[in-house]
Amino acid sequence: MGENPHVTDAEVLAGFTNLQAAMLAGFDEMRARFDRLENYVFRFEQNTIRRFDAIDARLDKLETRVDAIEVRLDKIETRLDKLETRVDVIEIRLDKIETQLDKIETRLDGIEVKLAR
Repeated sequence: MGENPHVTDAEVLAGFTNLQAAMLAGFDEMRARFDRLENYVFRFEQNTIRRFDAIDARLDKLETRVDAIEVRLDKIETRLDKLETRVDVIEIRLDKIETQLDKIETRLDGIEVKLAR
């Protein structure tokens, strides 16, 4: 590059000063943008943590409710098992009664036949 005879050293120095000021302003703007971004990310992170904590608390409450329901269902299941056992016992007794009735009916048939002769 050739020298420009019309440009003085003072003008060159002024150009560098202007360039330095422009660079500082640009860096300051970039720094400000990064600060805003960091603030946004921090707020986003805090909000996300708060929301997760709220969700976690809700899940804990639901888990407690489910546990209580499971206890109740276990009690109901135990009661149903006992009732089922009682029904089985009653069915066995009814079967015995039916068998005895069949025997009595057979005997009565035999008695009626003997009486009819």
